[in-house]
Amino acid sequence: MKKTFTLIALITGALSILLNVYIFTKHPAFGAQVLKMPMIIAERMKIAAVKKIAPADNRPAKPIVYRLTLKEISMVSPSAGSSGAKALPDNLVIAKGKYSFGDFTYELDKEGLYRFVSLGSRNEQRIVYSGDVKRLISSLSWILAHGKRDNGLIPEEITEKAKNSKVILVCGGAVDWTRKVLSGSGVKSRVVMIRSLAKAVSYNDKHLMLEVYDETLGKWVLYDIDNNVMFEYKGSPLSFSEFMTRVKEMDYTIERISEDFNLDISGFEDAARHYNFTFLFEGLMPFDDNLKKWYADIGDEAVVYDGEGRKGE
Repeated sequence: MKKTFTLIALITGALSILLNVYIFTKHPAFGAQVLKMPMIIAERMKIAAVKKIAPADNRPAKPIVYRLTLKEISMVSPSAGSSGAKALPDNLVIAKGKYSFGDFTYELDKEGLYRFVSLGSRNEQRIVYSGDVKRLISSLSWILAHGKRDNGLIPEEITEKAKNSKVILVCGGAVDWTRKVLSGSGVKSRVVMIRSLAKAVSYNDKHLMLEVYDETLGKWVLYDIDNNVMFEYKGSPLSFSEFMTRVKEMDYTIERISEDFNLDISGFEDAARHYNFTFLFEGLMPFDDNLKKWYADIGDEAVVYDGEGRKGE
């Protein structure tokens, strides 16, 4: 009877171990660590058979912290000491500095978007900005994804949500919110639009983007924050007017300013016609050549909004 109970205990322990084995595959945010399942299972079964598993200690788990900027993702390790550290500010856009998150301290000494992940309990993200406009817009691009879920929120509510979550907006909401954040950081911007002169076809006949004044370059630069891109010709960023002279011939290159999961395609439906646009967007947006063709198709007319509102649109 005792042997039977011992065998049952060993089998139960083995099943428990099987359920708790995790396979880590290559991911830019968390490194490239691959665990071989058979070896790990065998080792843990052997340990379980000869001794009790020691209970976890009470030390706090180290958060996962990483920085995203342009097309780069890098891990951020805790600082050696906490002297001079401040609590992580409540603002979305913050200055460089040493900040605490949980029981750890981090030196945020480079511009970009920082994410703090305390698994199962808390997520935070903050943008460190000290003058690099392109990295500021890239950070906002990493936060945004294309979809309809957050369209009903006002800018202040979007900013509050953005401190610990992705934000899902269509192009109009994305450029309006981005413009609000840029203005709060002292960066000049204006909304621009391209539209087709053909018969309106709902989602596919116009598109709003953002032109941002770059003090370093001394010119306006066009960003499509909704699609995570900017536009260049022979390595030089294009303004809206420069883009429009090239859009029909597709004589420019697309430069990605982030590599996030950009599309929430589940909510795109025309209620009146009971039509879902999922197939259109999933086939169109992921590829630069398709995106350039789409800009060319709808780029018949250019509109610049030089004020605060977009009345009538």
